[in-house]
Amino acid sequence: MPELMLLSSVVSMLKETNYDYSRLEKRRSPVYFIKNSVLNCEDGITIIDKNAFEVIFTNNHFNEMIFAETLVGTSRIERQKNAVLALTSSEVPKAWLLVSVYYHSFFCAILMNRLLGRYSCHFLDKDIKNVNSVAENPGNHVLASGNYVGYFLQSDGMEVRVRFKHDGEKPHKTAWQKLSEKVDFIKAQDSSGMNLDRLKRVNLFKSIIDSSNKQWHLPSDIRNHWNYADVSLFLNKGDDLAKEFVAILNGGRDIKWASTRSKNPSDSDVPASVAFISSTLDRALNNCKGRILG
Repeated sequence: MPELMLLSSVVSMLKETNYDYSRLEKRRSPVYFIKNSVLNCEDGITIIDKNAFEVIFTNNHFNEMIFAETLVGTSRIERQKNAVLALTSSEVPKAWLLVSVYYHSFFCAILMNRLLGRYSCHFLDKDIKNVNSVAENPGNHVLASGNYVGYFLQSDGMEVRVRFKHDGEKPHKTAWQKLSEKVDFIKAQDSSGMNLDRLKRVNLFKSIIDSSNKQWHLPSDIRNHWNYADVSLFLNKGDDLAKEFVAILNGGRDIKWASTRSKNPSDSDVPASVAFISSTLDRALNNCKGRILG
């Protein structure tokens, strides 16, 4: 299933940096968030060009960052999940329930990307000035402010190199795009041993989060359509289309649902796909949480 594939890749990442929960000081401070760690660097930053820079972290600091990001990230996801549970027992329009489930899946995607070596950050003008001021080669290029994605490059056992690249995409599209890229890479390494049913669910997961796929809709596009584009979805029309979506939320039927989908989704499959992505990422992160937080 997709969650097992994602877990396996996260475990490989943890091994690369010699992550060991028992050896951590378990820093809970926001200082250890990835963006704050960059801004608190006093050395180890190299500017590549006007759109990219590299940061070197010690292995210990990097692992503390993973702990802190996972601790806070899973707490945010759990609170959003509780909000969804509260909404499922109320008479709110199913369109609003879908928007809330979408945000649960979005928060999951952000954290999963971080655990897989993709770190989205927004750097303000003052942040970039700070990066430029401590860089080893500040005169070479002037970095632009805005959205960046950090890419885990390598760990030599002592230090971790991360390259941040300026990315003009909006955060929601970036989250799904980067996760899709990682799933593509993981699937290429891992799909040979999958049975057909499992491979079908992995392919469906990939199709839904892939912006280039023309059959399925990107989760953020579904959120936009249901929340902004079609007011009638907040009425009976949306409630009727969301029956399968609600059934997945209430009964944990996402695996069965995914196993019986065709390449061409029906109108009711579109909202149901958001529940499938949400539940799949939630299970994957619950498994990762045990490995990271102890």
